[in-house]
Amino acid sequence: MDVLNSFSSMNNGKGVPTHEQVKAILGWPEWKDRDSEFNTKLFRSFSSMNSGKGMLKHEQVKEVLGWPEWKDEDGEFNMELFRSFSSMNNGKGVPTHEQVKEVLGWPEWKDKDGEFSMELFRSFSSMNNGKGILKHEQVKEVLAWPEWKDKHGEFNMELFRTFSSVNNSRGMLKHEKVKEVLDWSEWNHKGGELNMKLFRAFSSINHGQGLPKHEPVKKVLDWISCRGAPNYRLLQIMPRLWVSAGLPAIKMLQHRETQLKQLLFTELTGEFINPDNEGDDKYNRQIKTVALYLSTPKPDWSLTWTVLKQFCQFHEQTKTLLMLESLTGLLSSSGGKSVKRYLQANQRDRHFLWRHSMKAVPLRVLNRAMFLCSSDENRERFVYFAKRLKSLPDKRLWEQYSALLQPLSGVLKLDFMQRFYLGILQPLTQADQLRFLDASHAQAVFDLFPSLSALQKLSKEHSSHWLKKLLEACLQLKNHDITKEGIQILFEALLKTHSLLPWDNDIPDHFLSGMQTTDNNHVEIPVSGLIPSGEQLALSYIAVLMQNLNEMSFTVKGQWLDVEVPGDGVQNYRYPMPQVKIQDEKMAVSNWSEEQFRTFLKITEMSERYYLTADQWQERLNSDDPVYIQRRKARLAANVELRAKGVVEAAPFNPIPGHILAILDDKREKPAFASLWLKLNQTEIFGTEILNLLEEYESEMELMHTVALLKKAQIDSATHILEEWRQRACSEIEQLKKQDPLLSDVDPDVYQGCQELELLDGCGSIF
Repeated sequence: MDVLNSFSSMNNGKGVPTHEQVKAILGWPEWKDRDSEFNTKLFRSFSSMNSGKGMLKHEQVKEVLGWPEWKDEDGEFNMELFRSFSSMNNGKGVPTHEQVKEVLGWPEWKDKDGEFSMELFRSFSSMNNGKGILKHEQVKEVLAWPEWKDKHGEFNMELFRTFSSVNNSRGMLKHEKVKEVLDWSEWNHKGGELNMKLFRAFSSINHGQGLPKHEPVKKVLDWISCRGAPNYRLLQIMPRLWVSAGLPAIKMLQHRETQLKQLLFTELTGEFINPDNEGDDKYNRQIKTVALYLSTPKPDWSLTWTVLKQFCQFHEQTKTLLMLESLTGLLSSSGGKSVKRYLQANQRDRHFLWRHSMKAVPLRVLNRAMFLCSSDENRERFVYFAKRLKSLPDKRLWEQYSALLQPLSGVLKLDFMQRFYLGILQPLTQADQLRFLDASHAQAVFDLFPSLSALQKLSKEHSSHWLKKLLEACLQLKNHDITKEGIQILFEALLKTHSLLPWDNDIPDHFLSGMQTTDNNHVEIPVSGLIPSGEQLALSYIAVLMQNLNEMSFTVKGQWLDVEVPGDGVQNYRYPMPQVKIQDEKMAVSNWSEEQFRTFLKITEMSERYYLTADQWQERLNSDDPVYIQRRKARLAANVELRAKGVVEAAPFNPIPGHILAILDDKREKPAFASLWLKLNQTEIFGTEILNLLEEYESEMELMHTVALLKKAQIDSATHILEEWRQRACSEIEQLKKQDPLLSDVDPDVYQGCQELELLDGCGSIF
């Protein structure tokens, strides 16, 4: 239907296209994606721009898709960027190459790290949908408004995106209107700060409707408030039921609420609950929740009075509050359709429907699970795959994946690890997924990135094309045939995840000693008899560097590497992310000057024996320089003292990073958990030592910390340690469930963590 609508859009007012025209256009190879599947999004983007202008021309399509501006940093076609231009130029034809180059060259799109902000560009294109290419002066003017600054003086992207959503397809915002809306007292927390959660909910309801009016906002807020504060559970429901529909009429909601109370407490049960009693807050929320589903203009979510009465009669022996709790749980999945399906089901299916509806699993997924699977265990696994893989698998594919996970048990001990890894591979083609589900291939990956969190971070930050190249590089390293490109990708990934490079080869003294300055003031290091190739030279450098860096505090922010060096206070050094350029007989960091390279060797405490010549090193060892002697004695004394404390082992790399040890050593008492976690959370890999260290802080850890720990835990950690932490998380979820079955008041990040842990671990009975 998407393809038919696209042809209809292009030929609007021009008659029906001929069969030959349709066959010819659909046969163009440009519509094929990397899996050789027809790319509907790409076709729809072109048809949107050509709406009402007739059939596309093949030469024009080929020319436009050949522009280098559409390539992302990994060389992949940037579909999101192309669709943003298509959105702006809806019905206005394909933009010219010059227009595209000019717009993308504006400095306003750069974020503070110098990276192109796709989020900002998308926000502007959303407002300008169908209005043509943006005007530079307008963009500069809007971004200069002081209202976008947060309390730290930083640009508030979330706030700007929210206004963009409201003004979708309506052109640029007006400064006076923005100031007026932000001045309304209803958006303010008690401390006077903008309540972003509240503002975002109203913007979702008003998506594409323009800025809301003050009076309707006040009335809706009054209706959903309890004891003077907005009820956030109701606020979560409303955007789904009124998205892009504008604010609901308050008189209609009040009328539905009155009708519902009359039905429940006069006609059906005869119970009376005083809504003014404090204990009846839950009842009022449930009543208003059902009233929202009875009032929504969205037919897919609407609850009819007939279905409601049938549900009440079915539960006539149940207390009203409990009946309403079951009803609102079912509604959260797919609205009235879930309730109707529940009434049609047998007792066993009802239990399955209700339990997963409480987790907002779509009804189509639950129906498919019940149709395909007879056992509860198989139904649970089907729901897992449907949610984690973001598509509804057929029975053959689902069984294929289930079987393929079994051999991974030798690499990933627990079920949740195997399933999590499968989720990480999901962006790849089916063939590549199957390839890297092979146990030996998976082992090569985890030898380099020994935690699920490390791989997940890299998968989220990069395209599927980049992820595949990274996984290929892991295999190449294992097979001793890694390419120059593979080394650079590995280096970037190791830096971003604070990982080590396992390197079995001996790293000889003086292997960097031949460094020399190039004509453009960069440093290159030639190979020597010590190390025979540029690839081996680069890997030796990376192995030593990552070991030293992981003893320090460092972060990667965009395309920048920040290193903290303790001393008299903390000194921060910022470097561009190193680009290792490898030739057959030399290597260089092509984007660093000689001064930057040498300074980096010193601040990361690279041993001088690696970059001094043999003669220079011997001179240092025999040096009578008092300063040098003093430094050497101080280092030796420090090492002896640390060993005496039992802090430093004979192993070349201590599993607890040096900057964490510093926190532990510098304080006589146990350091505060918040400051310790802040440092620990910089890395994506928690070894056994860190897991044991966190045992001391168990009482201070929240569920979000435990979930993060399970993802960051080194996969070869002892099974009993991982199982103990998993059980703690499950116990905390159990406690949360007792407090509130809907978990609506839990922070969204924690809530997502709970869902993920439950799904990955198969703790269906817990959540």
